Amino acid sequence: MLQPFSKTAVAATTRAATRRAPTAKPATTPRPFSSSSPSLSRSPPPTSSTRTARTTRTTATTEAQAQSKTEATQKIRRIILTVSFAAVIFTGTIYGAGLKTQQEWKAEKKKVQEASVDEKVAMLERQKLDMLRQKTEIENKLGELRARIKQNAEAEAEATAGGGQVANPGKGGGGGGQ
Repeated sequence: MLQPFSKTAVAATTRAATRRAPTAKPATTPRPFSSSSPSLSRSPPPTSSTRTARTTRTTATTEAQAQSKTEATQKIRRIILTVSFAAVIFTGTIYGAGLKTQQEWKAEKKKVQEASVDEKVAMLERQKLDMLRQKTEIENKLGELRARIKQNAEAEAEATAGGGQVANPGKGGGGGGQ
């Protein structure tokens, strides 16, 4: 049994479609033989070997066309499946990450709600210490920035008073900015 879209099924279908049904020839009266008869100047009717050759060429070209169409169809199908699988994997990854984050947030919220008063006070004190530490870091950075600005302003004032060119110590790796 042939598979529905196999190469042999396509070739057999194509061959069957290209065969011609026998046609009935109209009955004609025989003409007398003469050298000037128009029937002698005509080419002879095609023989079975010329029909077979024509059918073989037609079959070969239609098989090649069918094969190229199936290859193109398979390529398109492969691309569509690849993109589909990638989209499903990407969506699943994002959705899973969101679920995990949401579960962690709910667990943290539940932990805070179930904590005793002493535990809540301890958590608040830890948060306060973290915020004070961040405040001192920011104040130190701000102090360093103000010192650099003041130093650059003094250097610019000296350069303009001396008539020289102003050097830009803030660019080119001269300072130690963070």
